[in-house]
Amino acid sequence: MKGKILLIVLLVLVVGISGCVEPSPTPIPTPINCAKEGEKYSFLGDTVNCPGCPEHCCEGLTEWESGFDTRVSIASECYETGMESGLPVGTCINCGNGICESIEDACNCPQDCFGGEHSHYATVEDFCNTSWNRFLEPCKDVISHLPICSLCIEPSPIPTNCAKAGEISMNDVTGEYKECCSGLDEKGSLPDGTPEDCERFSNMEGFGSICTDCGNGNCEEWENRCICPEDCK
Repeated sequence: MKGKILLIVLLVLVVGISGCVEPSPTPIPTPINCAKEGEKYSFLGDTVNCPGCPEHCCEGLTEWESGFDTRVSIASECYETGMESGLPVGTCINCGNGICESIEDACNCPQDCFGGEHSHYATVEDFCNTSWNRFLEPCKDVISHLPICSLCIEPSPIPTNCAKAGEISMNDVTGEYKECCSGLDEKGSLPDGTPEDCERFSNMEGFGSICTDCGNGNCEEWENRCICPEDCK
């Protein structure tokens, strides 16, 4: 009987003591110091240009080194400019989510931005008309090898008054001259003859020249052994 009473007393004491002990509080997770989408981060710990900025983007975001990025997006293409920029401050973007956000383009997120969406310039013509003068000097020397330097340079027009195959290029009588059309050769308009004759004719004046496609395997009607010995045997 005494044993049962002692056991009950012990149980009462244990319950009473446990009721007086406060439960341990749930630990509060330490906040992660990261930059969210669209926020700046300092990838070199730059506290001058980006005071208080985290050094990294939050998980799942892409760290775009916008402070060093001088590329230009034109239509759906991205072009290096070779220009210098020295701010070690970046921007966090959510590249790869299938949405071309307002701060994304063909340079920093080509997988989401295509078709010229959010590009700096909608078309090549737009770039050439508004901003080409910025690149005139560097394109002369420093960055002349970059594709952006040839965007606004029109190719030399093909002459429309060129001499076609079989036409006279240089008229020895009138002195008139026409450049041969692309792919044709200018040959002396010599009469036919033996190799010895051809050599003698070539040292004579008064024959002018003719445009021809010598070397195509066909001896054209305006060709002969002196004009095109490769084709006319």
